[in-house]
Amino acid sequence: MNKKVTTSQRIGEIGEKAANLQFLRIGFQFDGRSRLEAGIDGIAEVMDDDQPTAKMIAVQVKATERGSYVGETNAGFTYRVRASDFDYWRGSNLPVILVLYRQLDDTFFWKSLENLVGEAERTLQFDKERDVLDGRAKDRLAALTIAKQGHGYYVPPLAGGEEAIINMVPLQLPEEIFVAQTQLSTQKALARMNKVREGQRYDWMIDETSLWTFCDPLTTPVRDLVERDQVERIETDFLAQHDAVDQQHKFAGLLRHTLAHDFRDLLGWDRKKKQFYFLPTPGGVARKFRYLGAKQKTQADVVSVYQKSKGEGPIDYVRHHSFHPRFERLADQWYLIINPSYYFTSDGARAQLSGCLVVREEAPRHKQHRSRPGDHVASIAVRYGI
Repeated sequence: MNKKVTTSQRIGEIGEKAANLQFLRIGFQFDGRSRLEAGIDGIAEVMDDDQPTAKMIAVQVKATERGSYVGETNAGFTYRVRASDFDYWRGSNLPVILVLYRQLDDTFFWKSLENLVGEAERTLQFDKERDVLDGRAKDRLAALTIAKQGHGYYVPPLAGGEEAIINMVPLQLPEEIFVAQTQLSTQKALARMNKVREGQRYDWMIDETSLWTFCDPLTTPVRDLVERDQVERIETDFLAQHDAVDQQHKFAGLLRHTLAHDFRDLLGWDRKKKQFYFLPTPGGVARKFRYLGAKQKTQADVVSVYQKSKGEGPIDYVRHHSFHPRFERLADQWYLIINPSYYFTSDGARAQLSGCLVVREEAPRHKQHRSRPGDHVASIAVRYGI
């Protein structure tokens, strides 16, 4: 019997060539891999006005000749990732995207696979307007190549967008800070505050014999921690712009305590892992957060529930979007640097690996140019003071 190329092989080859051409239309380079590939069809390189950037994206193309995708409507559809592909992709040191090509209507859709972190998350939801692989996707694709750690990374405005430092939020500090004398150590002050029935607040820090806070301590239960006749208002810059490194560390601690207090209804704090995470909704678990994206209002599932059986049965685990905060002063400006991550609990309250202590949901004001775990946290307006 003569050898024969199967329909699946032919369509797969057409899909890879079509994706190659589509990336060239967008302005990116695309290099296909050899016939030995096991789950990555090619590597796309981000280009800025035909200039190579050495920023790479691994691409897997899934092609079909005709037919509908699962649950397809005019708005979107779902796609279930194979377990073998999932296991292969999650070991990649490059960002990986899945490109779906349909020959009948010559359509291309794409999705980042960076959020595939567990067996329960192998179903991708495609939006037919947002997830089209064309020139409008250039900035989102480029954003995938940004390193997750560090002080912030510049993203070239490939599609004419604005320049941005993507994970640094500038802080607007109040003009004055309260400094009060105290006879209590931090441990004794915490023990006393823990006994307060109403109005507990921990947005303060103690430096030897003085307590720092952005809120007038005489108007809150903090009054019981200080010498009431020894409360002084001073300019915030006196402490915020101090040259001594230990003083900067203490001021950064005050900023974290204040963030924890101001967003206590939205964010929890894990003391051992030193990360903030989204709290479940009051009276429930799953939570959506609405924020302003790069171009329009959008939302994200910041607390997601996964059950042992699909759609039913007891809760297996709960995944919270989270971030490790770092406060740093660059020149004369203080920033909150956000390193996104995930946080897992058994039921939304009980941590699987560590305990937590809690730290006002406000209209978001800061834009993000990438979608990573916890990235919309930077869209919250971080304004300190009362």
